[in-house]
Amino acid sequence: MNIKVQVQPSSIQCRRCLNIQQEYNQVESCKDCVVKREGVMINTCHNFRGSYATVTFKEGTLENVPLERIKVIDNEV
Repeated sequence: MNIKVQVQPSSIQCRRCLNIQQEYNQVESCKDCVVKREGVMINTCHNFRGSYATVTFKEGTLENVPLERIKVIDNEV
């Protein structure tokens, strides 16, 4: 399974970003978020803590990401 995906930021990262923006009275659109990363989902796994996707990024790193943070870009790589 090789599916091109975009990994959304965690809720903690979003809150931190919004707090900084509100502090400086300069709220930007979340569509232009710089924390979003693109990669390829190569596997999924399920355990007692939830469902995760194994994603490989352009830098060559692997990361287990919760499925609710995954957005499918394209089904074919």
